[in-house]
Amino acid sequence: MKKRSNASYRQKNVGRKKRKIILIVCEGEKTEPNYFDGFRLSVVHAFGTGKNALSLVDETTRIKKDFEKEYGKDSIESVWCVFDRDIKKDKSNEDDFDNAIRKAEKKGYKVAYSNDSFELWFLLHFKYFDAQITRKQYCEKLTKELNNKYKKNEVDMYKILLERQNMAIKNAEKLEKLHDTNKNFIYHKRNPSTSVYKLVEELNEKILEL
Repeated sequence: MKKRSNASYRQKNVGRKKRKIILIVCEGEKTEPNYFDGFRLSVVHAFGTGKNALSLVDETTRIKKDFEKEYGKDSIESVWCVFDRDIKKDKSNEDDFDNAIRKAEKKGYKVAYSNDSFELWFLLHFKYFDAQITRKQYCEKLTKELNNKYKKNEVDMYKILLERQNMAIKNAEKLEKLHDTNKNFIYHKRNPSTSVYKLVEELNEKILEL
């Protein structure tokens, strides 16, 4: 288990009312945890696991149990699984992607998925985009929009993109409605799409509560 968070939960809550944890378990080991750590919320615990979608759900259960054992059954407010589809030439992972979302939701976890890449969420900060492209092309487009070479695992992407975040949320919602209008409820066919904005909205609500 690779953890990307600040001081321990117990240290963060010394001398004040204990706040419940938002547990975020990511497929990516650095890109996604780095982004969510950028919110700088003491209640957020973001993990990068390197697990694929289905394995990630099981890893999330293990991490959740560890937190509950350490801090109590009522210590967690919400649990999020964050993963991509990661299209492959043989499309062998279509069922895995769909089943991982359903498996997570059945366990009561929330899902911030991206189809195909987490970089879609970054790109939506600059423009509405509904074309299917490769991961390499996402990086190329981000490099153009940023006027600087886009590097995966960048630790400051949250800060870099913050002033455009409202635009990204609107674009992600618009993209979601496009697929809903087409009655396309098979997750792997919702390409491109991302539900990361829902997790971002929840974290923004926490910022307003401070």
